[in-house]
Amino acid sequence: MTILRPSKKRGDFRLKLVFIIVAVSILYGGVYIYEYNNFASLRYESEKLGKELGGQRIVNSDLRNQLYAMLSLDAESRFLTDGSLVLEPKPKYMDFRTSQ
Repeated sequence: MTILRPSKKRGDFRLKLVFIIVAVSILYGGVYIYEYNNFASLRYESEKLGKELGGQRIVNSDLRNQLYAMLSLDAESRFLTDGSLVLEPKPKYMDFRTSQ
């Protein structure tokens, strides 16, 4: 009767192959988790900065409105009339007449 025994060298190769596949899978899983955490934190930071930018835009528009209100013609006319200045209908800017 013949007894067949598998080669021990071949079994060692299969064991090493399985070990390499498992090690690569674990390594890949760790890299995937690390990259996903980085992506999630970047997404959170992006949303936070977007909200902050929206608030800054509101502040900017309020400041622009105040500036335009200060520089409007109505504000200038009110300043001139309140400052006791008189508007002359026919002003004389310069007179170059020589007196002789």
